[in-house]
Amino acid sequence: MVLPGGFSYGDYLRCGAIARFAKILEGIYEFSERGNLILGICNGFQILTELKLLPGALLRNKNLKFICGDCQLIVENNNTPFTRFYEKGEVVNFPIAHGEGNYFIDDEGLKD
Repeated sequence: MVLPGGFSYGDYLRCGAIARFAKILEGIYEFSERGNLILGICNGFQILTELKLLPGALLRNKNLKFICGDCQLIVENNNTPFTRFYEKGEVVNFPIAHGEGNYFIDDEGLKD
């Protein structure tokens, strides 16, 4: 399942905070509980953190400004359903545009 990006409810609160109350999201819990994969893009990722399906939280960017540009990521593990078509060590370009793109997870959550 893919939860796409877009500005849900204008992002007046935390991104995804209001969208997490939509009735359709009950189906997302059920889908997840059956062991299916979910990819959250932009606000979709934020909604996954609000639903607690993804541990951690999104915080304001460190510079407190909206960032729009490209981000290069190195594929560290190509043995996942989302990375299997990449080579290990390959540099992949992703466009980014966000004001809350500072993903935070504590050490315990990261270990899990």
